[in-house]
Amino acid sequence: MLEEPILTADAEVGFCHELRGDFRLVGDLGGHEDEYAIAAEQYETVENDLGWSSEPYIEDAIIVPVELADSVGFTLGEDERNRIMYLSLEDRIEYKRNQFPEIIDRVIENGNWDSEFV
Repeated sequence: MLEEPILTADAEVGFCHELRGDFRLVGDLGGHEDEYAIAAEQYETVENDLGWSSEPYIEDAIIVPVELADSVGFTLGEDERNRIMYLSLEDRIEYKRNQFPEIIDRVIENGNWDSEFV
């Protein structure tokens, strides 16, 4: 067990809670709202959203939700897509809080999604 946390910056801590929320939502475990709320609190303090959003691990984690959205008719406009993918971690987590549960429900109803990655 680690004695010291590896990820300590607010953006990193927020990102970990964002992922926990994603897994809790997709796994139907409940509690995703709480995880997203913690992520939102952390993201509020981030000064360089663009810099953090371009970190490969953070950048890659938004691709699947956006692709899922596209696959079930929640297609994003170019401005909104850029904002949640690159410009604002706060907008990103708000998008997930407000849209991702319905997107996941639609994906499950459809039974699968077309993906260029899978």
